Amino acid sequence: MTEEKKIEEQKKLLANPMVVKVLQYKKEGMSDGSISKLPDISWKQQTVSTYVKRIIEAGLITKEEIDQAIEKRKQREKENDPNRKRVLEGLRVGETDKMIANDTTVGEAQVRMIRKTLVKEGVITEKEIEKAKEERNKQEQIKNQIKYRLTEKEVLHYLKLGYENFEVRREKPNFDTKEYKKTIKQLLKKNKITEKEIEENKEKRQQSIKERILEALKEGMSLRYMATSIGFSLDRDRVKTFIKRIKEEENITDQDILRWKQQNESSIEKKKEFVLEGLKKGWTNVEISEKYSRNGLSPANVSFYKTILLSESKITEEEINQVKIEKKEKQKRNDFDLSEESRNVLNSLRKGFLKEEIASFLGIEPKNVKNKMDYLKKIGRITNEEILQARKKRAEEKKAQDKIIEKEQLKRAIEQEVRLDKSMNAEKKVKIREYILMCLDLYQKENIPIAELEFLKQAMRKINIIDDELIKFARITIKVGKYEDALKMIETVKSKEQRNDKKTASGEKIKKLKSILEKVCKVQKAIQMMQKGNTNSEVLSSITGLSKDEINILKIRLQRKKIKILGVINRRKILELLVMDKDLDKIRADLEMTDLEAEDIQEQKIEYKRFKAQYKKATEEEKVKWEKEMEQKIRVRIIVLYTKLGVKPEMIAKMMKLKPEEIEKDIQFALEQGGLIKQEELQGINPLACYENSQLMELIK
Repeated sequence: MTEEKKIEEQKKLLANPMVVKVLQYKKEGMSDGSISKLPDISWKQQTVSTYVKRIIEAGLITKEEIDQAIEKRKQREKENDPNRKRVLEGLRVGETDKMIANDTTVGEAQVRMIRKTLVKEGVITEKEIEKAKEERNKQEQIKNQIKYRLTEKEVLHYLKLGYENFEVRREKPNFDTKEYKKTIKQLLKKNKITEKEIEENKEKRQQSIKERILEALKEGMSLRYMATSIGFSLDRDRVKTFIKRIKEEENITDQDILRWKQQNESSIEKKKEFVLEGLKKGWTNVEISEKYSRNGLSPANVSFYKTILLSESKITEEEINQVKIEKKEKQKRNDFDLSEESRNVLNSLRKGFLKEEIASFLGIEPKNVKNKMDYLKKIGRITNEEILQARKKRAEEKKAQDKIIEKEQLKRAIEQEVRLDKSMNAEKKVKIREYILMCLDLYQKENIPIAELEFLKQAMRKINIIDDELIKFARITIKVGKYEDALKMIETVKSKEQRNDKKTASGEKIKKLKSILEKVCKVQKAIQMMQKGNTNSEVLSSITGLSKDEINILKIRLQRKKIKILGVINRRKILELLVMDKDLDKIRADLEMTDLEAEDIQEQKIEYKRFKAQYKKATEEEKVKWEKEMEQKIRVRIIVLYTKLGVKPEMIAKMMKLKPEEIEKDIQFALEQGGLIKQEELQGINPLACYENSQLMELIK
């Protein structure tokens, strides 16, 4: 191909936007097959390959450049492989293959292979690995020499859980046995626990271990799985001991155990096939579990089999994400397969409309809209997050639009005032003013009828009235709860001041009154929405402009119930369950937990997950230190919740059995941390405080 033809060919190719995209993806090291699967590429693999040849011939890219890009991509994937990173980290701190395998999704054999690859590539040497192991062994020997002393609280906690001495030693390897026994005697003397209770707790623990192992046997699980996944500080030898007891007590034979194992092995392969099929179709864990619920697949099981499939390289994370993207793109294109009503509901949800709004303009029942919403979520056409984002976006757009409308209305009102002032004769003006002044004087002392209020409003529009008269009118409207009217009048006074560039003596008072009225209107709107059945804090917050905390506390105030917040120990238990992927909604239903507390626990879950991950790798000294820090963080959050509810430090101290000075210290810690509580929230958050007429009336005086 001559140079002229090459230039012509290059121009033709670069004029095609699809070719430009393919060229970009080839520079990133992607294969023809993976490019053809992308949602923004509408070509098949063969077409992509044909165009790639033309691109090379035209000299837009060379084969060598493509090969280099592929190599770079492979290198990036290697570097970003989480298992490879974890193995390298483990080797650098002297961990064995077994220790690393227990903390990753791969087995010991794969860890060994990754280790050999790292040594081959020169990322780490065998000498460095051995040196790290020696240092780790030295540190462990030093640790073993240090004795750990348990507090009374910790000992009582273990006794209530029914722990044996050796089980405590598994969790706290270097604890002082003599001190532990002494502490038990002290607790018995103080009547904090009895010998009978200790024995009962031990029996309960033994029984629950037996039940869990029996379940695992029936599920065909191995000894290794039972020792690592059941909990209760079990190892293989203890599991074997319990199996012997279960065999004797339940009359179970080795043949029964073998039969259960064979049944489970065949069912595991089937379950893996079902999960793989679902992942290839772009289904979520919930969708897969609903489709194959008869086969005993729960969402938690689906995620378990998903990790197995990923470790076996049956599917990759990239493929899963790619399928999900393609599915969403198809769904957007194929909304015509839905009924007209479902399509209308879906389009309305994407635009950010509320359930009640959709029902009113489609002329259907709100229940039908909810059913359609549930169905659309189930088939994956829309998610809760997408609905909330759309509503938030619409609320922001509406606010911006309202501001523009307000400005235009104000402009028109000013023009109208000027026209009326010019056209109206003096006699008529005097009569209107007399009527207005009479009403303002009369209704300062008694309530105004709504019809009279409307008539007064119309009269006030006809003449250019002074600021004091507007403020008097605002006072009357506040008395009868017409806060929006009052706000409009105060805004008129404020805008007049700004227009005339003059600051009156009452300027600060008007500014304060305006901010209170704005808050009152927001609270009023939130209450109206709650009465209509809208209880989602995020939606209410985005529409009304109140913070999530204000919305949640408003719900509590309206219910007028006594609220009790969970203590440190109970909150810690819930955080443990959440780390194990338990559903918070189910837990909170049993405990009658408020939205305020539930959202705070949900926020702390991320912090607690990080703490758990670090805790595993920590030294004994670090564990003790971090335990204290985590206990303080949980306690501080509980104190902050009580403070936001307006509970005084003395009362919090009584409820939590602490000293008032400790409460004040923790509040100071929360302020320093930032994000937990603000200075102005220390007296409590009460959205209804601004709703009191007396507070508003004082500002108008």
